[in-house]
Amino acid sequence: MLKRGFGRLKGRLTFSNVVAVIALFIALGGASYAAVKIPKNSVGTKQLKKNAVNSNKVKNHSLLAKDFKKGQIPKGATGPKGPVGATGAAGLKGVAGPAGLPGADGATGATGPTGADGIPGVTGAEGPTGPAGSDATGPPAILTGSGPMNPTIFNNGSPWDIALLPLSGPLANSLSISSTPTLYNSNGVVQTIPRDGTVTSFSGWFYSQGALALIASTLRFTGKLYLSPNGSDPLTPQPGSSCTSQPLTGVIGIGTIATFMCTGLNIPVTQGSIGFFTLEASVTGAPGVAGIPVQGSMSIAIS
Repeated sequence: MLKRGFGRLKGRLTFSNVVAVIALFIALGGASYAAVKIPKNSVGTKQLKKNAVNSNKVKNHSLLAKDFKKGQIPKGATGPKGPVGATGAAGLKGVAGPAGLPGADGATGATGPTGADGIPGVTGAEGPTGPAGSDATGPPAILTGSGPMNPTIFNNGSPWDIALLPLSGPLANSLSISSTPTLYNSNGVVQTIPRDGTVTSFSGWFYSQGALALIASTLRFTGKLYLSPNGSDPLTPQPGSSCTSQPLTGVIGIGTIATFMCTGLNIPVTQGSIGFFTLEASVTGAPGVAGIPVQGSMSIAIS
């Protein structure tokens, strides 16, 4: 009977039952030593009661941080900064970002050195002809001829021999003609006009080289400008160029002066025209005056 009961009990014994009974005995008896010695490595998680292991039953310094839940162990003081780690490998180049706003203009830099001259460009087409410029306003050209002259007078007082002077420069010996002036009979006094322009004035100055008594008569001298625009005959007196001196009367002594001046003329001339001056003498009143030799000059101004 006892054997049967023990056998039945033995069949129902388990590790957990044994541990429970032992724990009960220890708890009831208040003893700290188990009456039955538990084999080594025979108690596991299944044999422990929930919350059976408390702080008093854990050996100091025997647990690890991993034995605690996150946040159960208080955070310790921050340790010293560790050494700088080695530089990592360069990462891949990132995508280019959007362009930034334009910056403010910088200060103007210093002027650089002058560069070398470039190769000359191709000559451009000729432009249209511009408008004609205004006439030059430079000083007028003055032509003056001088020398001895001996104009003579008919008995009726009209001119007879005509004295000639060159347009410019002195004449050594007097030259007079009694017919129409031509290139042939005016040889030695013909000269050219040096420039295009307009004759604006004509003047003459003379002084007598002999004495003459004019009784009831008056003597006058008249100068003229003869020109040929084509450089050949005929040479003709230019309109407006006939200028007469003041009248001389009474006793004319050596050195008596006679003059004439014509201004406001408008006689066009061209460069290359040829010509000379002439001087005539005439008497009004009592006839019988043959003439009087003079020394003098005649001038024109060309603008």
